[in-house]
Amino acid sequence: ADIHRTSFHNLIGGVDSATGKEFVHYEWSSGGNGAFLEADGPSSMAAIDWGDLCTVQSAEVMETRYPLHVHWTRQAMNSGGAGHTRGGLGTRRALQLTRGQAQYSLLADGAVVPPFGILGGESAAPVGSYMHEDGEDRPFPTPGKVGGHPMQDGDIIVLQSAGGGGYGDPLTRDPEAVLEDVVEGYVSIEEAKRSYGVIIHNEQIDHSATVIQRTQQMNQRHSVRLTGPAITSLYEDIGRGQKRVARLHPDDAAAINVVDDQLMELLGSGGAPIRAWVRIDTTARVGHLELDARGYEMLRVAADQEIQIRPLFRPQLS
Repeated sequence: ADIHRTSFHNLIGGVDSATGKEFVHYEWSSGGNGAFLEADGPSSMAAIDWGDLCTVQSAEVMETRYPLHVHWTRQAMNSGGAGHTRGGLGTRRALQLTRGQAQYSLLADGAVVPPFGILGGESAAPVGSYMHEDGEDRPFPTPGKVGGHPMQDGDIIVLQSAGGGGYGDPLTRDPEAVLEDVVEGYVSIEEAKRSYGVIIHNEQIDHSATVIQRTQQMNQRHSVRLTGPAITSLYEDIGRGQKRVARLHPDDAAAINVVDDQLMELLGSGGAPIRAWVRIDTTARVGHLELDARGYEMLRVAADQEIQIRPLFRPQLS
């Protein structure tokens, strides 16, 4: 499955009021790697092409060199994509400016469209950065792109690297593996139920309730029949690029609980899903979805074949 994206450049710089010297702290946090057939994805790891870049910097060194305090560094619960094998967890770190003023900048990808799962596996948590104010993480208005945001003495910023995508159907994961994830703090009890259909009480699996829950979730999955290939473009211009759209009848949109301009996934027999922005269209045929020739190739499906559609899930992290 997909890894934790390709860039996550965080910079905090200014003049240290205690020394009068300029400083710049640069951080590229390690993230989760994708799950694979044999095992869960590794957590908080750097991709091999990062070389010897330090991705989990020492709190003691940072606090000695810079006017920064590391409140905590941890693996982010629920950040790995759900699957038969689970994606690795991303890293979450809270940094506080301890004196003076500074500026924060970020250049990252994967803040809007997260790492994908394959063969039915779910997406991982995307890249993110937040100002922690009044007990809440407040995102920046431009995800993944921040230029010179002013920081004052006492301000706290939370950095969140992406997780790794899941591999295979989450409803086929061994319930004992899900329980272990809950006990270890990798997955919440709520997420164990939502993604894996596993019911846990007091660190024990309710096996009969789990069978019922998984059957219900399997029956709630929604499929549409493909039409096309489309003659008209299924892309819309956005800035200098384009984005793929999926035109859904209102009944199909309601069946998977999506609204206009929300990201959804199309699952075929191929490895990775297609992501598309929802366009609710009353002229679309209920139970059908138009796909272009490129989409057929990506999903490895044929016209008139049924595929599953679902909303793109973004986990709530802690």
